[in-house]
Amino acid sequence: MHAVAGAPKLVAKIYLKPPDAAKVEKLRLMIRGQSPGLLGVAAWPVELLTDERGAVRGFLMGRISARQDAHRLYSPKSRRRTFPDADFRFVVRAATNLARAFGQIHAAGHVIGDVNHGNALIGKDGTAVLIDCDSIQVRERTRNRFYTCDVGTPLFTPPELQGKAFRGLKRTEASDRFGLSVLIFHLLFQGRHPFAGIYADGEMPLERAIAESRFAYGAHAESLGMLAPPGTLPLTAFGRPIARLFERAFAPPGGEEERPSAIEWIDELRDLEQRLTACPRRPRHFHPRGDSCCWCDVELRTGAKLFEDGQTANAESDAVTAQQLWQAIEGVQPPKPAELPDFAAEELRAINATSIWTRFAEALAQRAPPLLFGGILVASVLSLAATASVHLLFLGVMSAVAIAAVSFSKRTGNSRLRRAMRIEWQNAIAQWRNHSSAGLFSGARSQLEQARRSLGILAEQQREELERLERLLEPRQHEAYLDAFEIDKALFLAVLPAHIDQLAIRGIRTAGDIRRHRGMVQRLVPAESAAELRNWALQCALGFKFDKLDPTYLADAAKVENSYRQKRHQYLAELRRGPELLATRRDEVANARARAEGVLRRKHEDLRKRREEQKQ
Repeated sequence: MHAVAGAPKLVAKIYLKPPDAAKVEKLRLMIRGQSPGLLGVAAWPVELLTDERGAVRGFLMGRISARQDAHRLYSPKSRRRTFPDADFRFVVRAATNLARAFGQIHAAGHVIGDVNHGNALIGKDGTAVLIDCDSIQVRERTRNRFYTCDVGTPLFTPPELQGKAFRGLKRTEASDRFGLSVLIFHLLFQGRHPFAGIYADGEMPLERAIAESRFAYGAHAESLGMLAPPGTLPLTAFGRPIARLFERAFAPPGGEEERPSAIEWIDELRDLEQRLTACPRRPRHFHPRGDSCCWCDVELRTGAKLFEDGQTANAESDAVTAQQLWQAIEGVQPPKPAELPDFAAEELRAINATSIWTRFAEALAQRAPPLLFGGILVASVLSLAATASVHLLFLGVMSAVAIAAVSFSKRTGNSRLRRAMRIEWQNAIAQWRNHSSAGLFSGARSQLEQARRSLGILAEQQREELERLERLLEPRQHEAYLDAFEIDKALFLAVLPAHIDQLAIRGIRTAGDIRRHRGMVQRLVPAESAAELRNWALQCALGFKFDKLDPTYLADAAKVENSYRQKRHQYLAELRRGPELLATRRDEVANARARAEGVLRRKHEDLRKRREEQKQ
């Protein structure tokens, strides 16, 4: 395939040997019969390419980009590299779109003929496009003339055509239906061929198995000496309607029922996709609702990993997993509120109930020595200044006060001791409250809530990171894209060969050079020629689309994916450990409370003994 100058949405297919008259007539018929439906699902010819003598040398068709051969999707090993985000829903959707492509060809009255996994391409969005369309069998309705498909692939060829020469062979839609069913079987059954099984009498070549209709997964497989390979899914894994379509598709020819059409496959596959549900153990395993997970069963029996845990975080699967894990976390009962032991509560109530006069005495006890000394000093000074009789009277009064003060000092000493004991008990209560706190549990719960929130926004963060990466690489891709359009291969009206040579001398040879050196182009060539060059470069630029299959982008995107996959695994692992962690923290809180209560009880006994000694 070759790029077309000035037409980035088209590519050219050029034959090494000029086609014969019948081939040219077939291409002209295909070009006249092009339609939006055909152009949407196939690389359909849109215009002939002729040389200077008018001889046909090839044709133009739409550019097909960012797609992979179908076998890269249905093989688990290659799927991990080319479709790492694909789960089974994506596989079913791709199979549905493949059936739609066949349906469009059949609706136009044509037959693909050479059905194989190399001429069916799947995009990152699950859409399917057929290529090598110039080989299909085309029908001219007005004269009922057929331009046959002269090639074929035995593994996709129906029993009635096995061993026949393809050149000049007129095929029917029935042969395409067989090939389509083989492709769909490959997709749904992870690369298995419907006729590749274990033969009771030794070796069974695939072509012979097809010719003899030995469907290895069918209800009559044992009577035909065939068994499905070990570790494979049963035919009914996706429901009996799907199984019945396969039975019809691979039954011996000439039976009562026709092979299923593309329309029938579309209807059943759409219904299958709607019935798929996520596995509670492996969220990337989507299986028919109401049944056990068929993928877990195959992986358990074979040890093979069929679907990746996710390339770009599958937000829906993460949400399902996180919700299930969070339900388990919420099922862990938190510690009960800390309650002060009865003996401690009674002691605290007793302390709080102390009379105001007792507290006044305790406060005065702290100041008793200074008051007593001050009273004696004042009495001595006044006695010297008074008359003899008054002096004797006042001296007697002060002596009585001194005696009372000495007696009161003993009481205030006891009050100071009681106050110190009360403060000591209040400190002990505060320490008990501190060690009986449920902070260990609530702190762990807060960390788990943070992990859940972080997991919830991880997909959006990854998307933003990939968009940022795309914005960084897009200018580089854009320049490379424009540099693929060479000036000397384009057709111009006002740009003369001399102008092109003049530009080339200055290193301006591509559409990208024109965009980068606008001012120099304006100076080197006439204004009319410069304007045509700028318009041509602009037209080239309009066809640019960022290529996510670019090796640089794929490498950088893989690093981003790996980083977020690690974060995802970290958060999910943290949530999985959540129930056990909370149970452990709850036990630690209970043990800490038991130890704190023991300390408090010993302190209470110590204070009780000291109060007894005080009374004595």
